[in-house]
Amino acid sequence: MCIVLAALVSLIYHKYMKFNLRILLFIVTASLSACSQSSVNQSAMPRTPDHLVLMVFDAMRPDYIDRFNLKNFKKLRSLSQNYSEASVGYIGAETVVSHLVIPSGRKPKDLPWGDDVMFDRQGALGEPGRFYASGDLSFDQLTKLMNTLPSSQFLSFELKKKLGGKVYAIGQKNYATTVMGTPEADAIITIKKKNGRCSVDGLHVPTRLAAMDRFNLDCSQKYGTENTFYPYDGNRFVPGNDPLHIGGDAWVADMAFEVMDQKDWSGLFLTFGSIDKVAHQLGEQDGARPSPTQNVQTPYTLPILLQIADIQLGRILDRLERDRLLDRTMIVVTADHGGQSNYQYLGNGKTSKWGPIKDESQDETPAYVRSFTKFKGVKFSYEDSAIRTWLEPDADLKHIVAAMKKVPGIIEIYHLKNIDQKWVYQNIFSSLKKLPKPARQWALRNNANIVDAAANESAPTLMVLLADNVGFDLMGDHGGAQEHVQRVPLIMFIPELPGKDILEEIHLYDVKSKIEKVLQL
Repeated sequence: MCIVLAALVSLIYHKYMKFNLRILLFIVTASLSACSQSSVNQSAMPRTPDHLVLMVFDAMRPDYIDRFNLKNFKKLRSLSQNYSEASVGYIGAETVVSHLVIPSGRKPKDLPWGDDVMFDRQGALGEPGRFYASGDLSFDQLTKLMNTLPSSQFLSFELKKKLGGKVYAIGQKNYATTVMGTPEADAIITIKKKNGRCSVDGLHVPTRLAAMDRFNLDCSQKYGTENTFYPYDGNRFVPGNDPLHIGGDAWVADMAFEVMDQKDWSGLFLTFGSIDKVAHQLGEQDGARPSPTQNVQTPYTLPILLQIADIQLGRILDRLERDRLLDRTMIVVTADHGGQSNYQYLGNGKTSKWGPIKDESQDETPAYVRSFTKFKGVKFSYEDSAIRTWLEPDADLKHIVAAMKKVPGIIEIYHLKNIDQKWVYQNIFSSLKKLPKPARQWALRNNANIVDAAANESAPTLMVLLADNVGFDLMGDHGGAQEHVQRVPLIMFIPELPGKDILEEIHLYDVKSKIEKVLQL
């Protein structure tokens, strides 16, 4: 409109010099007013961001933000669309699952694996019917499985197609970083450990970054956790004492800065693993815990690691502002799962699996697990803050279920069935009436859907849910349907939109569609 009016004024002035002055002034005034109004309207229109920073803080619970006064999380939350009712939405609530759910937008039942244990019914990786620890799969195995999904399904593919820049996935855990980036990422940048040292690893890592000594770490020190179930492996997840080779979440942020220096990126997928490590180690999710971890003398406790994570978030926000990208970048902060303290610990600190993986001795499994795996037809069982058990068709279901009911803390049992060519879980046992009212309300509202999100032909035959703060794996635990395990932060910063608390119930498999809408993918 401005251009048209300006051209009209110019034409009138030059062609009709004797044109009535009042009319000419009116046209000029109208032109300027229209231009001014158009400028205001254009500036008020939100600009579509052309960068995405997706950050997953492993095992971050939303209540930590206020409990531990995490200033940068609080600041970003106040400026963002904060989904205060966000939750994982499925079992298993695991790192290796959620890091693929988020960039694919699919539920576990629609993915090649749906838990920390994968039942390879069809033989995608070799002999049909084998079980694998999903987190132990190699780059090649994970990639082979992900390639069974359409590449257009992956967020990294969409970003490159729409925004044009490169997508980088960066994190300490190799499997989390690999599946978060998916095969469509331009580079996977992670850590490998060998002989007490950690060095840069991944796929298509830029030569300059792979050669930088700063990112080589000591991975041998235990920092006072030598005699615990899950000792620290040097500086992979904690900063350490070497100022030139800082580890932990700072390693991830510093690597992200090196990538940002290349100025060829449109997507950064960052996964921070430190909170998860210390949460498993000390079980401090709900405060300092009793024996056996109360005597652990380590400088790296949950409050300390949370503050370190908060600092890294602040550094990344500052860097985006310094590079004048903050008003062009959508920022998503979430977690792959929450976590709980296993105050009623049913494990033994040795293994949480029963079955043929990594030659683990079945005699080392907890007594409660042996109580139901001794019956005919149990193929495999995996336990953390829930129990997942695979059975043969002729299994002694009656006695297996009867034994499971005697395990402390069991609140529900679901049985996988194929009904009208659809895999569903049917509830065959419930003791929800014994739960406190808040836990009972959560279970009634969520448990059936949480379990159903995993239902396919390779899923566990029995899904067994446990009460709050009951678990088998480590002092701090996740995997199941408990509210503290399921609740995650979900903070979406969208330039030019004011901060707002959103009460919509949303799950991790919905995150991708939210990103697509904002970025118009």
